[in-house]
Amino acid sequence: MQTGGKRVRVVISASPVSSPLSPSLMNDETASLSFVKLHCLDVNSEALIDTGARVGTILMHKIPSKYRNIRPANGSLIAANNQRLHCSGYVFFLPVQINGYLYVQKFYVVRDLRFDCIVSQDFVFEHQCRLDYKDLMLH
Repeated sequence: MQTGGKRVRVVISASPVSSPLSPSLMNDETASLSFVKLHCLDVNSEALIDTGARVGTILMHKIPSKYRNIRPANGSLIAANNQRLHCSGYVFFLPVQINGYLYVQKFYVVRDLRFDCIVSQDFVFEHQCRLDYKDLMLH
């Protein structure tokens, strides 16, 4: 995704990840995509691992009310299919858990996302994650 022509750096801090990947937790149309289970307090989500996305995104109803302090965002988000996504703003310090590891990440809040959440390339690069398709793991 792009943000109005500006590169946006997602801030993440935590330890390495090792989490099972699912070729698809969604449906036949998304069978070639990889997802991990993501937890934010008591809200469970299926997060798409998208190494082409520049920013992380999440649906509003997947954010616990305690963290719904949405900050305004300038510009717009463009999806991989070149459609403009309606961005309500962003949540700067959203604690998410993947396979028992806690991360704090900035997510842009969108209402027209096909997935619960998208984990972006910055997450993968920052933590030097490796997508292991043979064993279906995120290391």
